[in-house]
Amino acid sequence: MYQSDAKISDWDLKAIILDNNQDPYPFMTYYTSLTKTIWNLHNHVSNITKQLIIIDTHKKKLLINHRSEKTVYLTEMLIHLETEGKLLQQYTIRTITLMVILKNRIKLFKEYNDDCRNWAQTKHNKKIEETK
Repeated sequence: MYQSDAKISDWDLKAIILDNNQDPYPFMTYYTSLTKTIWNLHNHVSNITKQLIIIDTHKKKLLINHRSEKTVYLTEMLIHLETEGKLLQQYTIRTITLMVILKNRIKLFKEYNDDCRNWAQTKHNKKIEETK
């Protein structure tokens, strides 16, 4: 979803945000969802990196063992897993980069700043009402 959003014009992006978010502060909601998604993707990259280290460790252990059909097969499987893991890691990093660019674009929108200001004012007014 976000990858296609990163490639469209500001005008079209604003229209999509307004059409897809019925919240009182659609630009802030969109920005927040981007932030959460980026955080989740960073966790995925971290997990992939850990798994790639584990795969590499297993590959080294297999290379130390005697060469048999089983170890050759397992080594090939680990190499395949490692390749797929690295591709997934690269794809995820590129996705994060696009999302950060998109997030920075949203911050430049007047509508986003208006949403932030209105949200802060609403929150401030609620605090005042609660203290009465």
